[in-house]
Amino acid sequence: MKKINFYYFCLTLVFFCFFLLSPRLFSQDLLPRHQEWLSLVNPIITKTEKDVFLRLKTSEERDKFIQLFWTRRDPRPDTLENEFYQEYMKRVHYADLHFGHNTPKKGHETERGYFYLLLGPPLERQSYATQSNIWPLELWYYQGKPEYGLPSYFYLLFYQRYGMGEFKLYSPTVEGPEKLLVPTMSARVINRQTAYQVLKEISGELAAASISFIPGETTLGLTSLSSDTLISNLYALAEKQFSD
Repeated sequence: MKKINFYYFCLTLVFFCFFLLSPRLFSQDLLPRHQEWLSLVNPIITKTEKDVFLRLKTSEERDKFIQLFWTRRDPRPDTLENEFYQEYMKRVHYADLHFGHNTPKKGHETERGYFYLLLGPPLERQSYATQSNIWPLELWYYQGKPEYGLPSYFYLLFYQRYGMGEFKLYSPTVEGPEKLLVPTMSARVINRQTAYQVLKEISGELAAASISFIPGETTLGLTSLSSDTLISNLYALAEKQFSD
């Protein structure tokens, strides 16, 4: 019995220390401008950087941290301008201007905003908003960086389910092309093959992206994890780019 009580005592102590030292508790003391800054840099801040920032004691320390954060990312620190900062804030402005419609979030807080801030403007961006048989869609095409585990080129597909609200990142693996089609009263069975053909009549590139975000990969009827791997690598991109 004593061993059991000691076990529960240790377990309680561990949980107490965890919550006592959790960075989330420190975030309650942030000034609005520091909360806004964390929101702005969410796609490019590393976990370690965020933890350190939240553990700082004073606003002055956090202001100095923010200054060092941008300095660390400056590609040309010998010049007066910080090109990385300027480009990033352009992305924030664009995202807030274009991606904040039909949602209470600011544009940079949406899923499209996240990837736009992270990756910048896509090489190509195609909008499908007038077709009656599919939900509003946006297909983005990017050139990747293999040194960070990304393919040479890849797609991202966002769709507005039910034609309202925020555009969400589509998952070829979890959802499949049938989720992109507007349901009808027709008795026609909509499966992956049928949905793929409907999309192909609209755009071959759109149909291909609905199956895999990797151009040229054909996995119709099969489950490919390459798109999931791509998304995981994108969410981990800041760690690969900016961790020491």
